[in-house]
Amino acid sequence: MKLNSKIVVALLLCVVAAITVGMVAAEDLTLPDGATFTVPDGFTVQDDGDGNTALVKDDLAIIVLASDAKSPDDAKKNS
Repeated sequence: MKLNSKIVVALLLCVVAAITVGMVAAEDLTLPDGATFTVPDGFTVQDDGDGNTALVKDDLAIIVLASDAKSPDDAKKNS
């Protein structure tokens, strides 16, 4: 019976370790304006140096454009 309980404890420790590694692996991204968010799983970050950022995964891209606009209405005025 002792061997079975040791195996169960070892398995539980492995599960906890796997969950912890998954949480630590999440990447946080800070934009030039100071806003931060967690990069979704599987996405890579590409930065062009001008504050524009792309999150890319396979054939999907999420684009974050740098802007001085403080609201959507301000952004529409500048376009």
